[in-house]
Amino acid sequence: MTTGLSDLKLSDSKKEKGGKKKNKKAPKDEEEDDEDDEDDEDEDDEGDGDEEDSEALEEVMKAMPPEVLARVLKLKGLDNERSELFTAYEAERCALEAKYRALYAPLYATRADVVNGRLDVPLPEELMDHAKVDGEKVRKLNK
Repeated sequence: MTTGLSDLKLSDSKKEKGGKKKNKKAPKDEEEDDEDDEDDEDEDDEGDGDEEDSEALEEVMKAMPPEVLARVLKLKGLDNERSELFTAYEAERCALEAKYRALYAPLYATRADVVNGRLDVPLPEELMDHAKVDGEKVRKLNK
């Protein structure tokens, strides 16, 4: 898969993990940040700066030496391949977790019954000799 200059979109450079846009503003004091939260959301929805940023990115890329640009494009392609592999990994992991969650369910239900005393568990024969110190309790457990 070959990545070209046109494949490097501004939206790719603005996204953080999870597909969210990065906030380009400098951090503010907490008081100011709380007051301006609604305004910040409106600015993200507007596409005013995207075209200017895209042009600026294109200018920077045109100014790069060809060998640096080739590396940037190759890295972008590798990143895209990694993203595809990671998406497949997440799908397989989710399926595997669901499979084992279903397999564990009866074990956990039985364990809960044992812990809460809803299931009587006899003492194993090999431990009977060690438990004969208090024979009365052993008989009650095995009934």
